[in-house]
Amino acid sequence: MTLGIPSTAGWLALSDHPATRDAESLPLPQAQFTMEIALPAAPGPVLLDMRSEDGLPRVFSVFLDRQIGLAVMQRQGTRLVRHLLRGPLPDRAGTARVSYAWDMAADRWTLTLTLPQGDVLRAEGSKPMAPRLSDLQTLCKPDARRHPSVLWFGVTRGAALPDPGPWIGMATPVLTDQGLRPAGSLQPGDRIETADNGPVTLLRVHRTFAPSRGSCAPVLLRAGYFQTRGDILLSADQPVLYSGPATEYLFAEDEVLVAARHLVDGRAALWDDRRSVAVGLALDLGTPELIDCDGVLTCSHVAPALQMPRRTLDAFEAVPLMALRDSRMAIRQRI
Repeated sequence: MTLGIPSTAGWLALSDHPATRDAESLPLPQAQFTMEIALPAAPGPVLLDMRSEDGLPRVFSVFLDRQIGLAVMQRQGTRLVRHLLRGPLPDRAGTARVSYAWDMAADRWTLTLTLPQGDVLRAEGSKPMAPRLSDLQTLCKPDARRHPSVLWFGVTRGAALPDPGPWIGMATPVLTDQGLRPAGSLQPGDRIETADNGPVTLLRVHRTFAPSRGSCAPVLLRAGYFQTRGDILLSADQPVLYSGPATEYLFAEDEVLVAARHLVDGRAALWDDRRSVAVGLALDLGTPELIDCDGVLTCSHVAPALQMPRRTLDAFEAVPLMALRDSRMAIRQRI
C-alpha cells in the first residue's frame, strides 16, 4: 500500500504536501531525510521541530549552530539520541543541503552537510533511532515549527532523490486542435499540435510533485519578454527551442534545444521560488515532439533511449549562446 504522496513521486514525505490519508505509525527501518537551507541562516538554531505527546512522547528536531555544528535530536519515550556533526562550520552564503540517513539493520546513521561551494562535511555512527513516518508527515504541515531559512525537505527510502524529469506547470497554455488549453486540463485522447507532425494524440499525462526552491527551483519565463499571454513555468531541465542568427553562427543549426535553466538572466527568465513544492506535468505523445506553449516551443515527454527532436546543447555550449543574446538585448536598450 502506498502511503502519503503517490509512489510515482518517489517521496515518503515532502514539505508542504501533507499525506492525503493516515501515514503509517510504525518506525521507518531505513530511509533518508533531506533538507535544503539558505545560508547564512537567520538567528535561531532550531531548523525543524516536531513534538508529540500522543501516547509515547516523541521528538524529531534539527539544529544548526555555526560554532556547535549540525544536530539531529530524536526522542521516543524515555530514549533520547542526538547525532552531531561538530562545528565550527564554514561561513558561507547560498544553498546548503542537509542529509540524515539511517539503517537499523546495518546499525548505522550518517549526517551530511553539503555547503554552497560543494564542500561536504560528514559524521556517522551507530545506534540510530528510526522515526515514524507519521511524525515526519507532521513536519510537512504548513503550521509545523520551521525556521525561515528552511527551503524544503523530504524523506526517501534511498539516498537518491526522485528525479521528476522535465515538466511544465499546470497553468502553462498548450496548443491543441481546439486552441490553447491549460496543461492541467489535458487528458489522454486530446490532440496536441506539434511543430513537426501536426496534431498528435496525447497518450498519457505524467504528474509529478517536486521541490521548487533552492537547487530544485523551476524557471519562470516572463510574458513581456517572450510575448506570451502570461508567464510560463517550466522545470529547470525542460528543453526550450532556441533559433536565430546566433544558433546558426555558433552551431551551424537553425534550431537547438536549451534547458530552461540556461535562459535565466534575472529579467526575461527568473528562478521561481515562491512555493515549497510545485506540481508539474509531462505530456507523453509516444515520441518526443515540439509542442507550442503559447508561442514558446518546448519538448514533450522523452522516454529513455528515444532521440530528442532537435540537438540539445550541453551546459558549456549554452554559455556563448546566452552571451550573444544578452549582447543583442543591451544594444537594443541603448538604441
